[in-house]
Amino acid sequence: MLFYTVFYAVLIVITVAVLADRILGSNGLATSRRAARGVLEILEKRNIQEGIFIDFGSASGWFSIFVAKRRPKLKVIGVEQDKLRVTLARVRARIHGVGNVQFLSQDVFSSQLEQADVVYIFLPRDISGDVAEFLRARMHRGAIAIVNTFPLPLWEPVDIIPTRPERKDGFETLRVYEQKEKLYR
Repeated sequence: MLFYTVFYAVLIVITVAVLADRILGSNGLATSRRAARGVLEILEKRNIQEGIFIDFGSASGWFSIFVAKRRPKLKVIGVEQDKLRVTLARVRARIHGVGNVQFLSQDVFSSQLEQADVVYIFLPRDISGDVAEFLRARMHRGAIAIVNTFPLPLWEPVDIIPTRPERKDGFETLRVYEQKEKLYR
């Protein structure tokens, strides 16, 4: 009897957290399954099976978990400022039994990118300039950034994948950028 009480209490808490996240979500940008499959195609095309993958603005973690499940040798790190979303993401990872993913509660501009091989970004357009500068200063030579929808100013994409070609506004177009400079910071 106690087991069922605890089980249903946890289920209710998780349901309320998911609903609160959906209703009160901070930026409203969520990676679709179509775009997620596009990211996997990019990883496949570049033969990226292992290394470090950082998901900027990972929200409640579904995309980070999606990548981690399909690339078990890849270390996936979801970065999210909202502590509730990070807690929800950690619970989701445990439920899915994914061990190669972790979630950090911090501002994306506090992230350590020096070891990252891939950085995925789907953040609001109004910070794309700051993101571009941050990536240029922190990513190692040869690392790639996969940016959903909004182009990075002053970077030239090495690949462009429209996941929704029927849309003329560029929504969910994935742009791949490669860090070509060796920076010493």
